[in-house]
Amino acid sequence: MHELQALLTADLSAQAAALASGRVGSVALTEATLARIDERNPGLNAFVQLAAAGARAAAEASDARRVARVART
Repeated sequence: MHELQALLTADLSAQAAALASGRVGSVALTEATLARIDERNPGLNAFVQLAAAGARAAAEASDARRVARVART
């Protein structure tokens, strides 16, 4: 969980590397990111509209593709 929290403030290349290596899944990173947005956005007003359901669906699809690739090798 500590690495996941650190990734929330990391740059996108670090997040992509963690995803590619399998150290973190897309769903876990997406859920942590959405939780951070929920926590911080009321004071920031950075997001007017958030497509959380779409983000979750995309993360689930990404993890499913990763599992399918691993199963074939």
